[in-house]
Amino acid sequence: MNAANFESAIASLERFRSKGDTVLSYSLAKTVMGTRGAPTTVQYPDNLFDTAYHNFVSVSSTDFQNAIAALCAWREMRGDLYAGMAAVLHVIRNRVKAGWFHASVYDNVVAKNQFSSMTVLGDPETVLYPDTTEQQFKFLLEGTERLLAGDIKDSTNAATYYGVLDHVKSPWFATHIAQSEHFERCATIGKTSFFREKV
Repeated sequence: MNAANFESAIASLERFRSKGDTVLSYSLAKTVMGTRGAPTTVQYPDNLFDTAYHNFVSVSSTDFQNAIAALCAWREMRGDLYAGMAAVLHVIRNRVKAGWFHASVYDNVVAKNQFSSMTVLGDPETVLYPDTTEQQFKFLLEGTERLLAGDIKDSTNAATYYGVLDHVKSPWFATHIAQSEHFERCATIGKTSFFREKV
């Protein structure tokens, strides 16, 4: 994925957000994408005379879902540079592999309360966007498709959850994941711990 496709996908998302949606919700993703499996492209812009959008290109549905995943990764773990952002994409892929939320990348990203930076009202990350010329994010965009396809080694060792344990605000996460006998810590990147279900 390149910067132009990322920016076009996010611009198409923002066009719908401007009509009242304040976070990326499942219903918003469905509005942009159409029913799962259709359409093959997001036609953007819809008004060629709208100069604010006139430089954007139409993007494929794959580009759209990859852009949403990359945005999520940037919002969640850009502080740990490429390694952190790539780890988020691995977690998304691991959830898809496990069949979570229709085994769909974008359904997993926009599912309620899964990634607070994408869906939780009041989270300051929901209104932030990356500079696509920033080197670490450019690396991420270049590798997003391969990361989500599993072509790059999973640095999280099959994790499906993560959190900075010193700053966990969710009692559910602490009880059901971090302190649960059914989950094990399988990786650490920066200050973030990653967990997977024990087998």
